[in-house]
Amino acid sequence: MRSTIIISLEHRNKEQVLKKIIEFGKRNKFEIVPKEEVLSLGDIGLSKEIGEDDISYIEFSITEKDEFKTQNISNSTIINGKRHYFYIWINHTTGDQTLHSLNELLNEILSDNPDMLVTDETFDGFYSLEQIKNKQVPKWLLI
Repeated sequence: MRSTIIISLEHRNKEQVLKKIIEFGKRNKFEIVPKEEVLSLGDIGLSKEIGEDDISYIEFSITEKDEFKTQNISNSTIINGKRHYFYIWINHTTGDQTLHSLNELLNEILSDNPDMLVTDETFDGFYSLEQIKNKQVPKWLLI
């Protein structure tokens, strides 16, 4: 499993984000995995068989509003002089099909929230929707 993180200046309505994830999952024929059945501590998961022995799995943990700006400084980062907070932590399998689906969903989320940035578990770079569209990002964001 790998991790992708969306950071944000401001908290967004969690229910609206969950609704967008569910709509995306249904539209792309994923099984919606409820909070009670996710593999780790996420709020919701998306799962799809992609072969006899392979599965595409994406799990989302969304920071609650009352925890958003009260998190430890280690759960935030300063970019261009502004503090961004970890908003959505996404754990996922690593196949190209999973990354493609994840990147389609990231595009939808970032289109609605252009101040949000994306990174992976290495925190080597933080990327905007504009950078993704201009292909100024690592390969994993282009699949």
